[in-house]
Amino acid sequence: MSTTREIGALGEALAAAYLREQGYTVIEQNYYAAHNEIDLIARKEPYLCFIEVKTRRVTEAARYGRPAAAVSYAKQKRLIAAAEQYLRKHPAQGQPRLDVIEVYLPDGIPHPERAERIIHMPGAFYRR
Repeated sequence: MSTTREIGALGEALAAAYLREQGYTVIEQNYYAAHNEIDLIARKEPYLCFIEVKTRRVTEAARYGRPAAAVSYAKQKRLIAAAEQYLRKHPAQGQPRLDVIEVYLPDGIPHPERAERIIHMPGAFYRR
């Protein structure tokens, strides 16, 4: 596994599995709205969570910093716009919350089945 897209897809799958283990119901994966994407949409009462997943190998994180640092203000605005569009189409789904999940993949394993570490940051950012 070498492409950014493959690593991202693996990270999203591992994050979705993690959320299910934590009692969330994953209701959308890779939701597109107006050229913007939400990686995961999940529900756990009373929240409807719009989640950006960022994945890196452990050594990449040591070299380049935490994956969540890649969620720029511009990316936040795009995620918020997509979440607002989703809420217009699906009202009364729960209290919206914007989360980030960091997925750290182990080094040296081309196709890991598990993450070395997953960090969920509920309410990582908000609409300004």
